[in-house]
Amino acid sequence: MKIAMMVDDGKIEMQNIDDLACGHDDILIEAKYAGICGSDIHAFRGNHPFRKPPVILGHEISGTIAKIGKSVAGFSIGDPVTVMPYTSCGDCITCRVGKSNVCLKKTVPGTGNWKGTFSEFFISKPQITYKLGKNSRLDIGVLAEPLAVAIHSIRQGRFKSGESVAVLGAGPIGLLTGLTAKIDDASGIATTDLYDHNLSLAAELFGAATYNAKQERLSEKIVSDHPDKYDIVFLCGNANIMVQQAFEIVRPGGRIVVTGLFLKPVELPLIDMTLREIELIGTQIYDHQDFQKAIDLLEVPDHKFEKLISHVLPLSNAQEAMQMVCDPGQDTVKVLLES
Repeated sequence: MKIAMMVDDGKIEMQNIDDLACGHDDILIEAKYAGICGSDIHAFRGNHPFRKPPVILGHEISGTIAKIGKSVAGFSIGDPVTVMPYTSCGDCITCRVGKSNVCLKKTVPGTGNWKGTFSEFFISKPQITYKLGKNSRLDIGVLAEPLAVAIHSIRQGRFKSGESVAVLGAGPIGLLTGLTAKIDDASGIATTDLYDHNLSLAAELFGAATYNAKQERLSEKIVSDHPDKYDIVFLCGNANIMVQQAFEIVRPGGRIVVTGLFLKPVELPLIDMTLREIELIGTQIYDHQDFQKAIDLLEVPDHKFEKLISHVLPLSNAQEAMQMVCDPGQDTVKVLLES
């Protein structure tokens, strides 16, 4: 089968390898689409803590079932599916308290023997394989994983209907976070980004008040337009200045949810947290509850998830696709690889 192998930092080559073996409790998926995620960018740039070359990147996938292990029930060959791409041990303290998403022994694609999704085929387990609904397209189904990230962030932030939300960073996760907040009945949403195309999408998809992050005195402008400030601020990028901005635009008693991956230490205004009782909340991927909600939301055409897909390139163009995502143009949002 064909794979896109990252052979060195910043370098992907197409290779042929032996077909994957489908074990008795495995599901073999013929991949149709693989999404490129922020963690793939970190790995491509050599900044990922454990995805190191040589490695097949990718963990977002949609496709159809090609083969089923002998002990697998509830699935049929040809079923359109996607995957919640991690397995947890079930025994560690975090699993025992219901936090499998931060399992101490969690396994993910691109580590050990579990090959990533930039490939013609992908091995999954039945407990993490989700059938797509009858109204879901495969190119939309690949968005289940990033949508589940957004859903989990909203849940971690204890969002309630009628609250106001600010989303700093309107990449795919930021856009999906804003869209989820709208679906869950946010009273108002502000969005910042460096690219006007992303901001236009935010306005179209969920009626956001939009702000180009390049403008001077960004926080002052946001607060001028919304003097009560925001109930929850979602950090969906990893620029250090976003942390300062989040504290400037969140209301007293509000919450800041850190969805983006900050790879370097960040200075925090702890006195501000104390005097205004601001909560700083971490969020890490998702669990089955979040993933099922993502599958359900993708069934609703009114949400216009397809608007996020800006480019679809063949798997053989994985190098070009990664470079495109690492150095995005004005119209680059979600990039998919098609097998």
